[in-house]
This record gives sequence, C-alpha cells and structure tokens, in this order.
Amino acid sequence: MTGRLAFLLVSALTALPVMATPEAEIQKLPSRLAKSTGFSQAEIADWFDGVSYQKKIIDAITRPSEGLPWHRYKKIFLNRKRIDGGVKFWKKHRKELAAAEKQYGVPAEIIVAIIGVETQYGDNKGRWSALDSLATLSVGYPRRSKFFYSELVQLVRLAKEEKLSPAAMKSSYAGALGLPQFMPSSYRAYAVDFNADGQRDLLNSEADAIGSVANYFARHGWKRNAPVVVRARITRKAGLKLVNRKLKPDMTIAQLANKGVKPLVKVSRRQKATVLGYEEANGKNYQLGFNNFYVITRYNSSRNYALAAWLLAQELKKRMD
Repeated sequence: MTGRLAFLLVSALTALPVMATPEAEIQKLPSRLAKSTGFSQAEIADWFDGVSYQKKIIDAITRPSEGLPWHRYKKIFLNRKRIDGGVKFWKKHRKELAAAEKQYGVPAEIIVAIIGVETQYGDNKGRWSALDSLATLSVGYPRRSKFFYSELVQLVRLAKEEKLSPAAMKSSYAGALGLPQFMPSSYRAYAVDFNADGQRDLLNSEADAIGSVANYFARHGWKRNAPVVVRARITRKAGLKLVNRKLKPDMTIAQLANKGVKPLVKVSRRQKATVLGYEEANGKNYQLGFNNFYVITRYNSSRNYALAAWLLAQELKKRMD
C-alpha cells in the first residue's frame, strides 16, 4: 500500500462517527430529562448517582415468558401455589374487593388474578432499580427506546407528584411498579387512593392496588356481566384463517358461524368476538375472545397472559363460592 493510500484510509477511518456506548448515553440522561420535564438537572443527576447500564435487563426483555407455547406458559400461573395464594389474598381483602367490584363493575376474581399473575399477590414486586431498568432500556433497546424513555420521563414526574424517591424504587426488568406492575405512565393515569390515606401507593398498599386494577379495567372498557372468552370449534378452512388475526373483536358470532367458527356454549349471535388459538401438548385449543378479553390484553397484550389471567380467576372463584 502506498503512503498516500494508507493516509487516505486512515483519514477515512478517523472520519467515521464514534458510536457512543450505552454507559455514555446513560450519563446524558439527566440533561435530557431536565429538558423533558423542566425539573432541576442537579436533582435528577443526584437520583442518577449509581445508575448503570444492565446487560441482564436487555437479556431478560428479549426472552419474555409470554413467548412460551401455551401448554408450558399456563403452568407458571395455573398451579396450586398461585391458586392458594389468591384465595388467601381474597379472604384478607374481602371488604376492599367487594367495594372495588361495586364501584367499578370488575369482578373480584379478575382483580385478584391480575395481582396474582403480576407479583404473586405482592410477594415478587421486582428486584431491579426502576431507574436502572428504564435507563438501560432507553439507551440499549433501540426497538422500543422511545417508549422506555417516555416511561423514564413519566417515572420522574411520578416521583415528584407522589413524593417518592426514584433511586429507592424497585421494578420489574421492564420498569413496571408495585403490586399490580403498572408502568409509570399507567401509574400516573390510573392509580387511585382506594384507602383514602392521601397517597396513591401501589408500591406498598394492597388496597390501592385493588382499586387501581379495577379502575384500569373500567377505564379500558370492561363491561359488567359481559362474556369474556369461551371455547370454540372450527369446521372450515375459512375459520382457521381467522385464528390469532386480531386481538380486538371485529366479527359477530353470526358472521363467524358462516366461516365455520362456533362457540361451544350459547352466546348471542350479535356479540362480536375474535378467534384465538392455543398450542396444547396434544393439539390446538380454540377460543372466542369478547370485548372483556380484549380489555385484559390492554393490561398485557399477550394472548397467553390474558387467557392465563382469566383461567386463574375462574379457579379462584370456584374456591371462594
């Protein structure tokens, strides 16, 4: 290689932009957050003292349990420990659950099941620093970095509003908080002070968690006494093409029947539903999901999650009847 060619190559290489490391990007977050929130950069910087990039968080979010086949996923939640824990939680909080059901129209078993699926009734609220989680995902998970940065902004705002210490807040690897695992934006929008003590405390108050889950479902369109999900049979290829096509119900039972999809129990032909398919160990399990099932997916968009929560709720109800 001639001297001139070598010089040009070195010049070209040195002209390439240097990619910032995730650790370096985290150092810039206090300044960004101060601009996004209008809060003191010095105060935010104090909160960020000790915040660091956590590769294990990136590893965890790329292999969520919701990706498991249904016949394996359901065993995580539909087991004796989770059911017994739900019965205990329900008995302890009969009064609060009855009040939430009356006020919001959401059955007690659904509220208990959601808290059970999320944190085993408060026993597992997350071991990660909420700041570490959201900071790491803001700079190290490009596919959803904008979402997680927005949640980091919401966390900062939430901490100021509720007089919380962000540095002390624990979360899931994705930054979800408290007994019901609300993301910071959901905490700000849907948490309620159900025990009337002057604070919306999802980190420690079981009563506030109960009321907040009920409020979340009601605000997302839960209908009292409406169907949720029922088993179905599919007899035509046209029906098979509808499986897992959409989460939101968009066809009536009458329209689905014309495609060869029929519920195994009697349902109004005017009800709208969506067709769901689940992998059992010995074949397919087909379901029809109604609006209330869709509401569960507003809490977590996984079809597996929604069905597991519903089935856990039914097991709890049987035990409490």
